[in-house]
Amino acid sequence: MEIWKPIPQYEGYYEVSNLGNVKSIEKIVEFNHWITNKRHKKLNKEKILKPNNVKGYLCVGLYKNNMGKYFRVNRLVALAFLGQSELQVDHIDNDKTNNKLSNLQYLSCKENLIKARNLKHIVGETGTSYFKRDNKWRASKSIDGKVYHIGLFNNRQDAYNAFINFALNEKV
Repeated sequence: MEIWKPIPQYEGYYEVSNLGNVKSIEKIVEFNHWITNKRHKKLNKEKILKPNNVKGYLCVGLYKNNMGKYFRVNRLVALAFLGQSELQVDHIDNDKTNNKLSNLQYLSCKENLIKARNLKHIVGETGTSYFKRDNKWRASKSIDGKVYHIGLFNNRQDAYNAFINFALNEKV
């Protein structure tokens, strides 16, 4: 179920949902007509904003009193639902476009850096790990505290098969 909350400092203008959507609120706006210079009123209907992708993050522009400001959607969701914090907003599943409340948490800069560093070495099947830098799967086996490098492979299954073969033959 989608739950909407006002965006702090933009109450009455915009709301954000626990599913990561941002909408403008229906409101009547007054403006000067550019030809007649007379005051006019116009009804702006409620509208879901379409975010832009900026460096992998979804962002929206919010306007208030003829002033615009750009925000990351993840920060708006965290601000409305988790409260104000100086900590960094982290995507638990590491998908920068998944701005659901259930996927967001506050982390310190240090915690976020440790998480990012650990992502470069993702553990797969027993005896395999993925190295993002090389875009390869590595097979290795630890025997008596010493790690033996078996090889690099294009997919996890090949790395796992090499690990099993090595473990069965114990070539050490």
